[in-house]
Amino acid sequence: MSRTLRPMLVRTSVIVGSAVLAAGVAPARADLLASVAVIDGIGGLHPAGMPAESFSILLSGDGQPPMFAMRSWTLADIGTEASATSATDPAFDINAAFLTNDISQIFFVSTFIADGGGGTGQFENLFFGLPPGTNDFAGYEVQEIRFRLDSATLTEYIDPLGGGEATLVEWIGTISVYGVPIPAPGAASLAIAAGLLSLRRRR
Repeated sequence: MSRTLRPMLVRTSVIVGSAVLAAGVAPARADLLASVAVIDGIGGLHPAGMPAESFSILLSGDGQPPMFAMRSWTLADIGTEASATSATDPAFDINAAFLTNDISQIFFVSTFIADGGGGTGQFENLFFGLPPGTNDFAGYEVQEIRFRLDSATLTEYIDPLGGGEATLVEWIGTISVYGVPIPAPGAASLAIAAGLLSLRRRR
């Protein structure tokens, strides 16, 4: 599924999800839950003689404010990673809730450069390559989402529709989701009761 956020000149996108978490298996601590390889590209018009040198990559649940909205990328950032958490990104909490509400919804990757931009998305289970029958990361507390820019190119071209000079950005990146399992209701009480019983036996 694709949505246009601003007029797009060129767009290609491939999303390949791979869940690290197998059905019924939970990590004991904050750990990698899923990793997604993304290939994306889009073009945008720019003033004559002033090619675009930076671009933005945004992540968001459908209808949610985007994460990494304050971050721009250049070719010098290839190989670097950005992190979104409750402490570092104002849009993180609402997107973390989106990813854990046990409803199959669409998660988007959006790219912007110059005056061009757009988003491409898939349902969460497909986007992140989750096990069959799984809607999202329900049952887990998503604590961090990272994006790493693995490679990128900027190419100048003339808009075939006569719009003028434009820059095409093509990039490959990795999205990683980290979190911890949410204890089942009553699990804490059972653990406390088990501890008290152990103490009584020792006495």
